[in-house]
Amino acid sequence: MINSIVIATFWLSIIIIFYAYIGFPLVLAIFGALRNRKVHKECITPSVSLIIAAYNEEDGIAKKLDNSLQLEYPPDQLEIIVVSDGSDDRTESIVKGYADRGIKLMCLPRRGKIFALADAVSISNSEILVFSDANTHYHRGSILSLVSNFADPEVGGVCGNQVHTDRLNNDNTADGEKLYWSYDKWLKKMETLTGSIVSADGAIYAIRRELFRFPESTAVTDDFAISTGVIDQGYRLVFESDALAAEDAMSGVKEEFGRKVRIMNR
Repeated sequence: MINSIVIATFWLSIIIIFYAYIGFPLVLAIFGALRNRKVHKECITPSVSLIIAAYNEEDGIAKKLDNSLQLEYPPDQLEIIVVSDGSDDRTESIVKGYADRGIKLMCLPRRGKIFALADAVSISNSEILVFSDANTHYHRGSILSLVSNFADPEVGGVCGNQVHTDRLNNDNTADGEKLYWSYDKWLKKMETLTGSIVSADGAIYAIRRELFRFPESTAVTDDFAISTGVIDQGYRLVFESDALAAEDAMSGVKEEFGRKVRIMNR
């Protein structure tokens, strides 16, 4: 009896692993091909608020702002807001130096990213909200690529295409991370054809302003909660491969392990 249970458990485990890595992608590809729900895109330029959450980003915030100011989007339709979640380094003073170039700064006490994003949304004035990390740099045409999807009235949110670059002294953790994200983006392409992807990536995603909802629980990952709220309200959440955003890959196992622990805790 015990041997039978052990054998059954073993083969059940094999089947589960097989389905997770091979079965599910195969089912997804077939279902996506059958549904083939393409997005109607147009070259449009609605008003956009680019919201950048920052906490102690003095080493890279100037580069991020320079990158944001070089985006190919009508300046009168693009609002850039940096929300500092209790930074105690030079982040806020650096951002203040960009005030004459139209960058808005919101300084808050340390409460957590989801609260900072909600407060930034409350002072924004645009039809489309684009959320970005402070260490992510956009391709010049990324916002144009994101918003082209909103020509489709069924689309409520769009996830961009995060790509990872190598740092000096990276170990093979970086290669593993890039491989994982390549697989994840393939899944997102297939999921879009079925209707919606599961959730967006916090480095680059956009939603219609009226669909922003503060999550019922703050013990969540902000990008997951905000983007899945779009689907919950009956709209599609889709992937846009042309909206490129570059970010350094994790340099080592310890750094990546710490990030995974933070995500799993939420």
